Amino acid sequence: MLGVLVGTVIYVIGSHSTAVYRNKMIWRNSLAGVEFGIGTLFYLFSAKQNGVTNAFIYSQLCSVFQHLVVSGSYMKKNLNVN
Repeated sequence: MLGVLVGTVIYVIGSHSTAVYRNKMIWRNSLAGVEFGIGTLFYLFSAKQNGVTNAFIYSQLCSVFQHLVVSGSYMKKNLNVN
């Protein structure tokens, strides 16, 4: 994952197209990628301590909670739901 980041930065600097880093959606997508990476790292730690079955169940449960929070905040912001 770190190699992809370093390779992308080298490519952008080498091609002189640094305007791509001023795009707001690039930063939002990058944040989601970092969160996914951290979640995967903790899944690996949990699989070692709790077993694969329990670690998978916990990771899926966290994904459900995350989607509920994100979709709830999106609906409240964009649909004026109180």
